[in-house]
Amino acid sequence: LLHSTVFSAIGSSTEIRPIDKVLYTDANAVQSIIRQKRKSFFKKIRDGVKKTFKKIRIKKPQREFLKQALGQILIKKIAQSG
Repeated sequence: LLHSTVFSAIGSSTEIRPIDKVLYTDANAVQSIIRQKRKSFFKKIRDGVKKTFKKIRIKKPQREFLKQALGQILIKKIAQSG
């Protein structure tokens, strides 16, 4: 209900708008713009992250090697602490 009164107030320029109504609509307009910008911003970040991960995708033999290396490091650490 509040929404409709606010936008009808904007419709006619001759009508004197109460300040809180003006602020309310302006805040709404700004909010939607911010939301759109934020969406595109996060989309850019997401796309960037995806691209980065594609670039550093590890080939299978390397992956196996890394697993073994990490496993051995862990085993050494456990042996040292034990």
